[in-house]
Amino acid sequence: MLPGPTIIRECPECGQPIKQWTLLSGNAFGARFWTDGKPDAPMLPAYPRLVKCPQCKQPFWLDEAAEVGVIEEYGRDADDFDGALAYDTLTKADYLTFLKMTYLPAEKERYVRQMAWWCGNDPFREGGSRERERFSPNEEANLAALSELLDEGDPNQRLMKAEIARERGKFDDALQLLQAHFSEELATVADAIRRLCISKSSRVAEIHFGE
Repeated sequence: MLPGPTIIRECPECGQPIKQWTLLSGNAFGARFWTDGKPDAPMLPAYPRLVKCPQCKQPFWLDEAAEVGVIEEYGRDADDFDGALAYDTLTKADYLTFLKMTYLPAEKERYVRQMAWWCGNDPFREGGSRERERFSPNEEANLAALSELLDEGDPNQRLMKAEIARERGKFDDALQLLQAHFSEELATVADAIRRLCISKSSRVAEIHFGE
């Protein structure tokens, strides 16, 4: 993994300088993948698009905030931005609250709803055979809305829609969605979700490629 320059952006609410890290190159070594689509790649981190200001605690879209400077890797200009802070990441509750506060175009709404889903699943990723109990009403509503935003004609989105159905305990609906043809790589994901449906498991699970 090779880090790139650090972009300094300004919180649109309070003006606090915020650090945005970038990546020049990375790789998938040691990466893990989950049935809900979340990757865990230590050498290729996925930086969040929606972040929270550590000063005023307001969420904002990082790439849309004004750029006020750049710190080159090993550059001498880092002292010019001593007051710049790292952004805070949003919690599941933050994402769900944000959805109620503002209108979002479909692409951004899908991103926020997916991130809320992933955050809710995070405590269950290392649980072995431990089953999740039930989604909260807010989580259930979020998943229903996310499913409606997904296009069944897109193989990746169809898989995500099937996984949402499975995690909600709608195993027959998930199996119906999995009857479509998938590419070889996506077929591995579809098979993993299908096996979990057959065993009536609704927990998020790791996908093991090449086994």
